[in-house]
Amino acid sequence: MIDQSIVQNVIATANSRILEVVQDFAPLKESGANYIGTCPFHKGKSQTFHVTPSLGIFNCLECGKSGNAVNFVMEYEHISFDSAIKYLAKKFDIYIPETDADTLADQQQSSEHENLLAVVDFACKTFQKNLYETEEGQSIALPYFRQKREFTDETIRTFQLGYSLEKVDAFTTQALANGYKQEFLEKTGLTIVSQERGHKLDRFRGRVMFPIHSITGKVIAFGGRVMQERENVGKYLNSPESDLYHKSDVVYGIYQAKDEMRSQDHCFLVEGYADVISMHQAGIKNVIASSGTSLTDGHVALIKRFTNNITLLFDGDKAGIKAAMRGIDKALQNGMNVKVLLLAPDDGSNVKVDPDSFVRSHSIDEVWAYIKAHETDFIKFKASFLVKETRRDPLKRSEAIKDIINTIALVQDKVVRDTYVRECASIMQMSEQTLFDVLRDKLVADSMKRRDEIEKSQQQARLQGFAPASEYDAYVDPNSPTAVAAAPAKPVHSPTQQKNPYANEEQMLLRFFVKYVDKHMFVGTEYETTVGEFIISILAEDEYESVDSTFNGLIQSYIDIEDKSSVTPSTFINLANAELSSKVAMLLQDKYELSKIHKKYSTIVPEEDLLDELIKRIINEFRIKRIMNKIKELTAQMAEIEAHSPNSDELNALMEEIDRWSKMKRELSKVIGERAVGGA
Repeated sequence: MIDQSIVQNVIATANSRILEVVQDFAPLKESGANYIGTCPFHKGKSQTFHVTPSLGIFNCLECGKSGNAVNFVMEYEHISFDSAIKYLAKKFDIYIPETDADTLADQQQSSEHENLLAVVDFACKTFQKNLYETEEGQSIALPYFRQKREFTDETIRTFQLGYSLEKVDAFTTQALANGYKQEFLEKTGLTIVSQERGHKLDRFRGRVMFPIHSITGKVIAFGGRVMQERENVGKYLNSPESDLYHKSDVVYGIYQAKDEMRSQDHCFLVEGYADVISMHQAGIKNVIASSGTSLTDGHVALIKRFTNNITLLFDGDKAGIKAAMRGIDKALQNGMNVKVLLLAPDDGSNVKVDPDSFVRSHSIDEVWAYIKAHETDFIKFKASFLVKETRRDPLKRSEAIKDIINTIALVQDKVVRDTYVRECASIMQMSEQTLFDVLRDKLVADSMKRRDEIEKSQQQARLQGFAPASEYDAYVDPNSPTAVAAAPAKPVHSPTQQKNPYANEEQMLLRFFVKYVDKHMFVGTEYETTVGEFIISILAEDEYESVDSTFNGLIQSYIDIEDKSSVTPSTFINLANAELSSKVAMLLQDKYELSKIHKKYSTIVPEEDLLDELIKRIINEFRIKRIMNKIKELTAQMAEIEAHSPNSDELNALMEEIDRWSKMKRELSKVIGERAVGGA
């Protein structure tokens, strides 16, 4: 258990520097008092994600995720409150004394996700120790890194490189002895259990290890290169898919590269682990790798959090060219600006050159000079290559034209598309009009296809009991590269679903409570108190308790504070209860901002200047609604009794009770006006 004073220090520090926390995961741009960007929690492309540094909160207007800095880390990393506190403490250099948190009992109490992270972290540390502290590591693995790859010890530590011993079950035996469960060793892919004999085997035995990190620096998987050739064994082996590791969403080196990617607003994409590490060591730190897999939508979405500009840097052989071709289309499809750079030997030979060997055989100045001289726009690269490949074959040339147009059609900006068409026509020595006609046909066909897909998905949604949020506009603009996409279908709510009858009133009351808790207001003409004290006194007088535990929790959190004069909105934001602090963030985040014109000419009185009137009205209307529901409840009871015992004393008592509540309603109605109770 972490000392509560330390917890509060971490929460307060992280919230005061929430921009630093969030920008480790998602890019933001300034917008008035807020910073905005695309939400890192859902697939939307609109900038609905808001961070308010002055309050230390975040909120997405679309998916509804909200909270403080701790909530953000918990939600994004799928970890517990304590784990998020430890992460933030490390980030902001706040010391937390060591505890017995790694015991087997603690593992059992942790979530499965955290147990998997713990197992992988233990593996990484074990492999690092093997590299430097075992005879096998020093004689086999270290020479590979130091001599063959020319990695410095600093680089080895930066990327946490290691070695898995040759013995068939060395790691598994050590992990089990340290209390880690076989279940999690198998789920992370570190251990393989023989189906026939039940033997436990190390997946990565006899390999140098390349840990794969999340963007927050947590090890989530491994790549391993075999050191001794074995029959039917591949040179490189990666961790299998797991709850931690989804290869289509993970980019190697992103943790080490993200800051430089953001500051340079650019990144280089290479193929392998060694390419990333060598370039990083040479001083080119905005470099990442797809780790031998084709570029995916998930990869691009991750990269775009830090930059929209990418250079595909591959070997100059056929495989490298093929990889570049695939990467171009995927990056363009996701709205990135793409350049291509293929490496070739200085002597013009056919010797394969990769980024790793290239940067090790040239000075950093020579590397940058080569990049500047050979980096080319994707359209020049693709058109020039296809012209060369299809020069003597008219049919292949026709297919090449369609291929290039398909790529250009992925560009979202019409002006840029037109520029590329003209450039392509010049390279291929063709009529611009011919290429524009082909492009137009392609865009129309794509739009029609998307329309059909949307209509089909909406039809399926209706059959499954879902109501589409919007219909597709049947008009297709031939100049538009993308069709208008319908919003996702929303489930139809069951009429029997129970709801809090006072949810709206409680929401409004809580908003004023947390936002103005320390502001002063007058009760009557002389008695002055704070908003917090006034609302609490009213709820106590009414003996009101909500069916919503969050409402009750926030009210109780205030009651539990001895020194009420110290309470501010930040007090609620910094609550150690993640659910409550998330609710507070949602309440404090203004979802709408007045336009500049409205702000300039409006004479609307600020909300804060009308606190006395607004809060009293909200409370009285809240009371009116509860009274009306009570009258309705009593009337129903009276009707039921009247049907069986029309002259009973119980019936008379109910009538008196209804009269009493009705009198209360009339008195409140006079205070707030008849419109507050409508036609009741």
